[in-house]
Amino acid sequence: FTNHSYFNLNGHVASDVSNHAVRINGSKYVDVDSQLIATGKLLDVENTLFDFRTAASLGPRLHEKEIKENKATNGGYDHTFLIDDTLAKSDEGGLKLAAEATTGAKGRT
Repeated sequence: FTNHSYFNLNGHVASDVSNHAVRINGSKYVDVDSQLIATGKLLDVENTLFDFRTAASLGPRLHEKEIKENKATNGGYDHTFLIDDTLAKSDEGGLKLAAEATTGAKGRT
């Protein structure tokens, strides 16, 4: 399954997503070619700009050359992350948190 929704927790008119912090419970992401077609390789996020296992602000990462100059993704993130079952904690109903985005500007999650 895929979902290409775009969420701006500040509201689409207020500002961009630079002040959003993102956490993704995944230790790998899917490699893509220049047309965003999956190559079949799973790449480790460790020590890369794709490591969101601990919440990280998008702003500084979006300005890094590797992300900013990526023409295939229009200078952003458009990648599939493999959710790591051991990182995602279960709630009382057995659901697991895959990812979370927050913004300090509005205090929204």
